Amino acid sequence: MNSHHPLPNRGVILLLALVFLGVFTMVSAALLGSLNEYAKSERFVIAEIEAQELAEAGFDQAVYGLDQDASYSGETTTALGSGVFTTVVSAIDGTTTAERITSSGYIPDAVSPVATKTITGIVNQGTSSWTFVPGSYVVTQ
Repeated sequence: MNSHHPLPNRGVILLLALVFLGVFTMVSAALLGSLNEYAKSERFVIAEIEAQELAEAGFDQAVYGLDQDASYSGETTTALGSGVFTTVVSAIDGTTTAERITSSGYIPDAVSPVATKTITGIVNQGTSSWTFVPGSYVVTQ
């Protein structure tokens, strides 16, 4: 005699496959979200590094400007690479032998920057050029 009895475990494999697929999908989504956040963070870090390099370039440009003309007072929004820098040269206590240079780098621009770095330092006038005063160099956000 052949009689067919319904199998009590029918569809269990399909159910297990669907559960596994759901778990796999959730883990994959979480990993992709983490990867996206990591990429955003890295872009910001790179922008900060570029902004500092622009500020340093502006500082160097200001020293060069002083070497060329003692009355050099700085520059406003000078484009360089993927951003701009601004420099201000000001006398310290009315002396003509020491100047304070403040240089700011902005990525991508000064109007709505993603990253900003500002460098302040003091230079002294030597016999043939302006020289940096050690210990006066400060980097800020």
